[in-house]
Amino acid sequence: MIQATYLAVKSAGTLTVTISSTDATFGEDLVLVMTGWVDSDSDGLIDQFSIQATLGDDLPLAEMTAQFTDNPPVLPGATVSTATLPIFAGGDSNRSPTLAEWNSYVVGKELVMLYTDGNLSTMTLDTASSYTTKDAQGNAMQGTYDYDRIDESKGRLTVMESKTYRYGQYQTALSTVYTSERKAVFDLNFYNTDPLYDSYFNKSGGLGIHFFRTSDSETISTGTTTTKGTAYGSLRVYNDASLLTE
Repeated sequence: MIQATYLAVKSAGTLTVTISSTDATFGEDLVLVMTGWVDSDSDGLIDQFSIQATLGDDLPLAEMTAQFTDNPPVLPGATVSTATLPIFAGGDSNRSPTLAEWNSYVVGKELVMLYTDGNLSTMTLDTASSYTTKDAQGNAMQGTYDYDRIDESKGRLTVMESKTYRYGQYQTALSTVYTSERKAVFDLNFYNTDPLYDSYFNKSGGLGIHFFRTSDSETISTGTTTTKGTAYGSLRVYNDASLLTE
Protein backbone atom coordinates (compact mmCIF):
# COMPACT_ATOMS: atom_id res chain seq x y z
CA MET A 1 0.00 0.00 0.00
CA ILE A 2 1.36 3.43 -1.00
CA GLN A 3 0.31 6.57 0.86
CA ALA A 4 -0.21 9.49 -1.50
CA THR A 5 -1.85 12.88 -1.92
CA TYR A 6 -3.69 14.11 -4.99
CA LEU A 7 -4.59 17.41 -6.58
CA ALA A 8 -7.55 17.77 -8.95
CA VAL A 9 -7.73 20.72 -11.34
CA LYS A 10 -10.73 21.37 -13.61
CA SER A 11 -10.38 23.29 -16.87
CA ALA A 12 -13.41 23.43 -19.17
CA GLY A 13 -14.25 19.78 -19.94
CA THR A 14 -10.95 18.40 -18.64
CA LEU A 15 -10.18 17.21 -15.12
CA THR A 16 -6.48 16.65 -14.34
CA VAL A 17 -5.65 14.61 -11.24
CA THR A 18 -2.02 14.52 -10.07
CA ILE A 19 -1.19 11.77 -7.57
CA SER A 20 2.01 12.30 -5.56
CA SER A 21 3.40 9.64 -3.23
CA THR A 22 5.07 10.51 0.07
CA ASP A 23 7.15 7.35 -0.37
CA ALA A 24 10.46 8.40 -1.95
CA THR A 25 10.94 4.91 -3.44
CA PHE A 26 7.82 5.40 -5.56
CA GLY A 27 9.44 8.22 -7.50
CA GLU A 28 7.44 10.15 -10.06
CA ASP A 29 3.92 11.57 -10.04
CA LEU A 30 1.05 9.80 -11.75
CA VAL A 31 -1.00 12.27 -13.82
CA LEU A 32 -4.51 11.33 -14.97
CA VAL A 33 -6.14 13.55 -17.60
CA MET A 34 -9.89 12.84 -17.76
CA THR A 35 -12.03 13.91 -20.71
CA GLY A 36 -14.91 12.72 -22.87
CA TRP A 37 -17.64 12.63 -20.23
CA VAL A 38 -20.61 10.52 -21.35
CA ASP A 39 -24.12 10.07 -19.95
CA SER A 40 -24.78 6.73 -21.66
CA ASP A 41 -28.19 6.03 -20.12
CA SER A 42 -29.50 9.64 -20.28
CA ASP A 43 -30.24 9.87 -16.56
CA GLY A 44 -28.46 13.21 -16.16
CA LEU A 45 -25.39 11.64 -14.50
CA ILE A 46 -21.96 11.01 -16.01
CA ASP A 47 -21.34 7.28 -16.48
CA GLN A 48 -18.15 6.93 -18.53
CA PHE A 49 -15.10 8.98 -19.44
CA SER A 50 -11.63 8.62 -20.96
CA ILE A 51 -8.36 8.64 -19.00
CA GLN A 52 -4.92 9.46 -20.44
CA ALA A 53 -2.28 8.56 -17.87
CA THR A 54 1.41 9.45 -17.67
CA LEU A 55 3.95 8.48 -15.05
CA GLY A 56 6.63 11.14 -14.75
CA ASP A 57 8.67 11.42 -17.93
CA ASP A 58 7.80 7.89 -19.07
CA LEU A 59 5.87 7.36 -22.27
CA PRO A 60 2.11 7.90 -21.88
CA LEU A 61 0.16 4.79 -21.01
CA ALA A 62 -2.58 3.59 -23.34
CA GLU A 63 -5.77 5.62 -23.12
CA MET A 64 -8.43 3.92 -21.02
CA THR A 65 -12.20 4.13 -20.76
CA ALA A 66 -13.36 4.49 -17.16
CA GLN A 67 -16.77 3.75 -15.71
CA PHE A 68 -18.36 4.57 -12.38
CA THR A 69 -19.13 1.35 -10.52
CA ASP A 70 -21.78 2.72 -8.15
CA ASN A 71 -24.97 1.58 -9.89
CA PRO A 72 -23.40 1.90 -13.35
CA PRO A 73 -25.57 1.78 -16.47
CA VAL A 74 -25.59 -1.21 -18.76
CA LEU A 75 -22.74 -1.08 -21.24
CA PRO A 76 -23.69 -1.07 -24.93
CA GLY A 77 -24.25 -4.63 -26.10
CA ALA A 78 -23.90 -6.08 -22.60
CA THR A 79 -27.59 -6.72 -21.95
CA VAL A 80 -27.28 -10.48 -21.74
CA SER A 81 -28.86 -12.99 -19.43
CA THR A 82 -26.31 -14.19 -16.89
CA ALA A 83 -28.22 -17.45 -16.60
CA THR A 84 -27.14 -18.42 -20.12
CA LEU A 85 -23.44 -17.63 -19.64
CA PRO A 86 -20.81 -20.23 -18.68
CA ILE A 87 -19.11 -19.77 -15.33
CA PHE A 88 -15.41 -18.94 -15.66
CA ALA A 89 -15.19 -17.72 -12.10
CA GLY A 90 -11.52 -18.12 -11.22
CA GLY A 91 -9.92 -20.04 -8.37
CA ASP A 92 -11.08 -23.63 -8.03
CA SER A 93 -13.91 -22.89 -10.45
CA ASN A 94 -11.56 -22.39 -13.40
CA ARG A 95 -12.54 -24.68 -16.22
CA SER A 96 -12.18 -24.96 -19.93
CA PRO A 97 -15.22 -24.12 -22.05
CA THR A 98 -17.16 -26.88 -23.70
CA LEU A 99 -17.30 -26.92 -27.49
CA ALA A 100 -20.80 -25.43 -27.38
CA GLU A 101 -19.60 -22.61 -25.09
CA TRP A 102 -16.56 -21.99 -27.28
CA ASN A 103 -18.81 -21.66 -30.32
CA SER A 104 -21.20 -19.35 -28.47
CA TYR A 105 -18.77 -17.04 -26.69
CA VAL A 106 -15.37 -17.27 -28.42
CA VAL A 107 -16.21 -17.73 -32.11
CA GLY A 108 -16.48 -14.32 -33.77
CA LYS A 109 -13.83 -12.88 -31.45
CA GLU A 110 -10.11 -12.26 -31.95
CA LEU A 111 -7.46 -14.34 -30.19
CA VAL A 112 -4.29 -12.39 -29.35
CA MET A 113 -1.26 -14.58 -28.61
CA LEU A 114 1.63 -12.96 -26.74
CA TYR A 115 4.71 -15.18 -26.86
CA THR A 116 7.31 -15.07 -24.10
CA ASP A 117 9.87 -13.79 -26.66
CA GLY A 118 7.70 -10.69 -27.20
CA ASN A 119 6.18 -11.68 -30.55
CA LEU A 120 2.47 -11.08 -31.02
CA SER A 121 0.01 -12.80 -33.36
CA THR A 122 -3.72 -12.38 -33.87
CA MET A 123 -6.32 -14.87 -35.11
CA THR A 124 -9.84 -13.82 -36.02
CA LEU A 125 -12.19 -16.77 -35.51
CA ASP A 126 -14.56 -16.19 -38.42
CA THR A 127 -16.62 -19.35 -37.89
CA ALA A 128 -16.58 -22.47 -35.71
CA SER A 129 -13.92 -23.95 -38.01
CA SER A 130 -12.22 -21.15 -39.98
CA TYR A 131 -9.95 -18.26 -39.05
CA THR A 132 -8.10 -15.32 -40.60
CA THR A 133 -4.65 -14.11 -39.62
CA LYS A 134 -1.85 -12.09 -41.21
CA ASP A 135 1.57 -13.18 -42.38
CA ALA A 136 4.83 -11.33 -41.73
CA GLN A 137 4.13 -9.02 -44.70
CA GLY A 138 0.65 -8.15 -43.43
CA ASN A 139 -1.20 -10.23 -46.03
CA ALA A 140 -4.42 -11.88 -44.89
CA MET A 141 -4.18 -15.65 -44.54
CA GLN A 142 -7.10 -18.04 -44.13
CA GLY A 143 -7.05 -21.40 -42.43
CA THR A 144 -9.09 -23.89 -40.46
CA TYR A 145 -8.93 -24.81 -36.79
CA ASP A 146 -10.35 -27.25 -34.29
CA TYR A 147 -11.00 -26.72 -30.58
CA ASP A 148 -11.22 -29.67 -28.17
CA ARG A 149 -11.97 -29.65 -24.46
CA ILE A 150 -9.48 -32.05 -22.87
CA ASP A 151 -10.56 -31.81 -19.22
CA GLU A 152 -11.77 -29.30 -16.62
CA SER A 153 -8.81 -26.95 -16.99
CA LYS A 154 -7.28 -27.79 -20.37
CA GLY A 155 -8.19 -27.43 -23.99
CA ARG A 156 -6.43 -27.93 -27.30
CA LEU A 157 -6.40 -25.65 -30.34
CA THR A 158 -5.21 -27.15 -33.63
CA VAL A 159 -4.69 -24.74 -36.54
CA MET A 160 -4.21 -25.78 -40.17
CA GLU A 161 -3.13 -23.51 -42.99
CA SER A 162 -2.82 -24.32 -46.69
CA LYS A 163 -1.45 -22.00 -49.35
CA THR A 164 -0.27 -22.12 -52.96
CA TYR A 165 2.41 -19.94 -54.47
CA ARG A 166 4.65 -19.71 -57.57
CA TYR A 167 8.41 -19.63 -57.61
CA GLY A 168 10.77 -18.88 -60.47
CA GLN A 169 10.33 -17.32 -63.95
CA TYR A 170 9.26 -14.06 -62.30
CA GLN A 171 6.07 -15.74 -61.12
CA THR A 172 4.67 -16.18 -64.63
CA ALA A 173 2.66 -19.09 -65.98
CA LEU A 174 5.98 -20.92 -66.40
CA SER A 175 6.67 -20.73 -62.70
CA THR A 176 6.71 -23.83 -60.59
CA VAL A 177 3.61 -24.07 -58.38
CA TYR A 178 4.21 -25.10 -54.79
CA THR A 179 1.75 -25.84 -52.04
CA SER A 180 2.45 -25.80 -48.33
CA GLU A 181 0.52 -27.35 -45.48
CA ARG A 182 1.05 -26.07 -41.95
CA LYS A 183 -0.28 -27.62 -38.77
CA ALA A 184 0.28 -26.26 -35.26
CA VAL A 185 -1.06 -27.59 -31.98
CA PHE A 186 -1.53 -25.39 -28.90
CA ASP A 187 -2.31 -26.81 -25.47
CA LEU A 188 -4.45 -24.30 -23.55
CA ASN A 189 -4.48 -23.88 -19.78
CA PHE A 190 -7.34 -21.72 -18.51
CA TYR A 191 -6.36 -19.71 -15.43
CA ASN A 192 -7.70 -17.07 -13.02
CA THR A 193 -10.36 -16.05 -15.49
CA ASP A 194 -12.82 -13.22 -15.03
CA PRO A 195 -16.51 -13.96 -15.52
CA LEU A 196 -17.63 -13.41 -19.09
CA TYR A 197 -20.23 -11.12 -17.52
CA ASP A 198 -20.07 -9.51 -14.07
CA SER A 199 -23.57 -8.66 -12.85
CA TYR A 200 -22.28 -6.55 -9.95
CA PHE A 201 -20.14 -4.23 -12.07
CA ASN A 202 -22.40 -4.70 -15.08
CA LYS A 203 -19.48 -5.31 -17.42
CA SER A 204 -18.14 -7.91 -19.79
CA GLY A 205 -15.07 -9.90 -18.79
CA GLY A 206 -12.94 -12.38 -20.68
CA LEU A 207 -10.84 -15.53 -20.67
CA GLY A 208 -7.26 -15.74 -19.44
CA ILE A 209 -5.27 -18.54 -21.04
CA HIS A 210 -1.71 -19.82 -20.95
CA PHE A 211 -0.67 -21.70 -24.09
CA PHE A 212 2.10 -24.14 -24.95
CA ARG A 213 2.72 -24.72 -28.67
CA THR A 214 3.58 -28.40 -28.64
CA SER A 215 4.15 -28.76 -32.39
CA ASP A 216 4.33 -26.58 -35.48
CA SER A 217 5.41 -27.92 -38.86
CA GLU A 218 5.10 -26.88 -42.50
CA THR A 219 5.39 -29.33 -45.38
CA ILE A 220 6.07 -28.15 -48.95
CA SER A 221 4.85 -30.14 -51.94
CA THR A 222 8.49 -30.96 -52.74
CA GLY A 223 8.52 -33.09 -49.61
CA THR A 224 10.47 -30.64 -47.46
CA THR A 225 9.20 -30.30 -43.90
CA THR A 226 10.17 -27.46 -41.59
CA THR A 227 9.54 -27.92 -37.89
CA LYS A 228 9.46 -25.05 -35.41
CA GLY A 229 10.37 -25.44 -31.77
CA THR A 230 7.96 -25.38 -28.88
CA ALA A 231 6.81 -21.99 -27.59
CA TYR A 232 5.00 -20.57 -24.59
CA GLY A 233 2.85 -17.52 -24.09
CA SER A 234 -0.46 -16.11 -22.95
CA LEU A 235 -3.67 -15.69 -24.89
CA ARG A 236 -6.55 -13.25 -24.51
CA VAL A 237 -9.92 -13.04 -26.22
CA TYR A 238 -11.00 -9.64 -27.59
CA ASN A 239 -13.99 -8.32 -29.46
CA ASP A 240 -11.68 -6.03 -31.44
CA ALA A 241 -7.94 -6.56 -31.04
CA SER A 242 -7.15 -3.55 -33.26
CA LEU A 243 -7.81 -1.37 -30.21
CA LEU A 244 -4.54 -2.67 -28.76
CA THR A 245 -2.50 -0.80 -31.37
CA GLU A 246 -4.45 2.45 -31.49
